[in-house]
Amino acid sequence: MDSRRKLTIKLESDILTMAGRLAQSAEEIDAFVLKIQDEIGSEDVLHQVRAYQQSANAAIDIYVKTKEELDAL
Repeated sequence: MDSRRKLTIKLESDILTMAGRLAQSAEEIDAFVLKIQDEIGSEDVLHQVRAYQQSANAAIDIYVKTKEELDAL
């Protein structure tokens, strides 16, 4: 197996690991938002949490694009 193929396999593995972590983080953030809405209802806090949620979603989008690029190799 050539070094390029080994690197591709390693990157695919790393990306799948990252995808799992990102998906888990997104679920945790969603649950946290619901908890805050139920317990606090503060719009300031909710705004901050939603900003974190958007960052997580952006990371997921980057993952998807990178995965598509690797799949095209």
